[in-house]
Amino acid sequence: MSSKHRLILIALATFGFFAAFTLLIFTRRNKHNPIVKSASALFVSILALGAIPAYASLFLYMDSASSFKCLARPWLQLTSFSIVVGCLIVKNIRVYFVYCKLPKRKLYLLKDRTMAAVLSALICLEVMLLGGYSSVSNVEVNLSLSYRKEFQYRCINSRSGNQMNQILWGFNGVLLNTILFVAYLSRKVGYAHSELSQLIVIYFCTAISIMLIFILRADDAIRQTESAFNEGVLIWFSTTVPILTQFVPKAIQLYNQEILFVRYLCQVLSQELR
Repeated sequence: MSSKHRLILIALATFGFFAAFTLLIFTRRNKHNPIVKSASALFVSILALGAIPAYASLFLYMDSASSFKCLARPWLQLTSFSIVVGCLIVKNIRVYFVYCKLPKRKLYLLKDRTMAAVLSALICLEVMLLGGYSSVSNVEVNLSLSYRKEFQYRCINSRSGNQMNQILWGFNGVLLNTILFVAYLSRKVGYAHSELSQLIVIYFCTAISIMLIFILRADDAIRQTESAFNEGVLIWFSTTVPILTQFVPKAIQLYNQEILFVRYLCQVLSQELR
């Protein structure tokens, strides 16, 4: 990979780390504000931390492939994916339950520990599938000569590894499509707390990124360095969209809230001075 591509991936990873920690700090500092509190501050914080492994995986696209990198990438990326998507699912379902006005005997569904248990189950299932994939994949790096007379380094799985990989992607496909279901439920949530538009944006951005990744992997006409670079950029993009959709709207709302408060104080002071 050229130095230009390395610098771009490093810059993207750095921005991703900065965005994730900014969201985390912003959420923790404003966790008692109604705007942030209503969005389940705990799960937004977990989402921010969960994005970090995906950003770290960008460094594994630099230089030539190796068996370690071939195994480490899915571990970092899919674990991050399950955390981010899982947080989006559980926190929006929780908001939906709030608006459904659950009976008292079912109020335990609104507690953080209940939703955290659901999220933990999703992550554990992802880790179990990744463990199964790692145990049967027997990943090797295949060296071949492309039609451009350039050496290509590709990660090759065993037949069992490919089957397990399909199961992994199937599970994550179910997680991704659950976002659409949650978006459908969110239409009943009040406008101030609904994340319907954000969920739809996240779904389509992630789905398009995944499709492009599969196309890049299957296209032998693309140089390996270009394919690895493009895949890294797509991973960054699909991870950053949820971060920004969780941060930007709330930051704007808080800013507008403070502006309105300052204006109100100015009006009160001007009336008192008169």
